[in-house]
Amino acid sequence: MDPRDYLRVAATLVHVDDPAHRRSAVQRAYYAAYGVAALALSGKFGCEIPSSGESHGRVRQILQDCGDPALELAGDLLKDPYDWRVTADYEHHDPAPESPANARDAIELAERIIRVVDQATEEPRRARLSPRFKQWRRKKK
Repeated sequence: MDPRDYLRVAATLVHVDDPAHRRSAVQRAYYAAYGVAALALSGKFGCEIPSSGESHGRVRQILQDCGDPALELAGDLLKDPYDWRVTADYEHHDPAPESPANARDAIELAERIIRVVDQATEEPRRARLSPRFKQWRRKKK
C-alpha cells in the first residue's frame, strides 16, 4: 500500500462535520507523512527502521541527522504531526484535533513533508544523499 493514500482518506474525513472524523483526518495525515518517510528511508536508502513503536522516533532521528537541510527540516516538521496524532488518539478531552482548521493544517504539513522526501529519492539527488545514511543501514550478515 502507498501511504500517500492516507492523505486522500484524510482529505475526505476533514469535510465530515464530526469530531471522530476530524481526529481521524489528523491521524491519517500523520501516517501518510510517516509512512512515506519510513518507506523511503528503508527502501531507497537501506536504513534500518524497527517494526515497533520506536520507529516513529527513529524516522525523525534519521532525517534530522542525515546532513541534508531539506530532509533535516522534514524530520523536524514530522514532530508536530506526530504530537497531533497522539493527541487525537489518546487525549479525548482535548478538542484541538476536532478543529477543521487543525485537521487541514495536519494534511498540508503532511503534503509538505512528503514532497521533500519524494524529491530526495529522485536521481541524481538520491545518489548524492545515499552515503549520508550509512550509519543507519541494515547490518549485512
